[in-house]
Amino acid sequence: MGIIQELQAEIINPDADINNILRKALLVSHKLQLTEFEKWIKNELNGYSTKDDLPEFRQNIKGQLKYINPFHGWCPIQVETTKYENFLTTRCITQSVPQLLALIKDSKGTLSMKLPPEIERSLWKDSFCPAMETYLVFDKNIFVNIIEQVKTNLLNWVLLLEDQGISGDSVSFSISEKEKAKNSQIINNYQTNIFGDLNRSQLQQGTNESQQNSN
Repeated sequence: MGIIQELQAEIINPDADINNILRKALLVSHKLQLTEFEKWIKNELNGYSTKDDLPEFRQNIKGQLKYINPFHGWCPIQVETTKYENFLTTRCITQSVPQLLALIKDSKGTLSMKLPPEIERSLWKDSFCPAMETYLVFDKNIFVNIIEQVKTNLLNWVLLLEDQGISGDSVSFSISEKEKAKNSQIINNYQTNIFGDLNRSQLQQGTNESQQNSN
């Protein structure tokens, strides 16, 4: 069985390790000299250092503004305008696949990011009650869906390679297969299917202003 068929089998296996699948896809893209697709795989494995490289399925991710009431638990918070609410609740997700998997594993249902103090103060400045800890809360299924989208993109890619007569022999490819990959416009343009317009806000993980909670 060639490496392309191996990848197909692993991608559709619900118990397969997506990190290992990405590493194998990285090997394939490097050997076939598909530099743009190789770059995307590296970003999924290592995280995105710039929002300019973000695929569409990682953009415009919506959360909910909530605060912790000491008596009633999580409660929604109202924002004065829709524009300001969208600004506060829409994020781009730059974390690597391994980081997202860890967040999903450690969460019971939602993931939350504490808002910066200045934004928290602005939300509570006209309230009659004292300011309470306020968070941007995401359903963890949002992050599950990102992982699933990565798998789908990888599956479509390896199916495309097979359709173009590229299968590999173990972890090697023939000169003919490399030429097919190099000269195939549909293969070289495939990565454009997963990119789109950017949103300028970003979910930050591992900073003083963000934290992960489960509830």
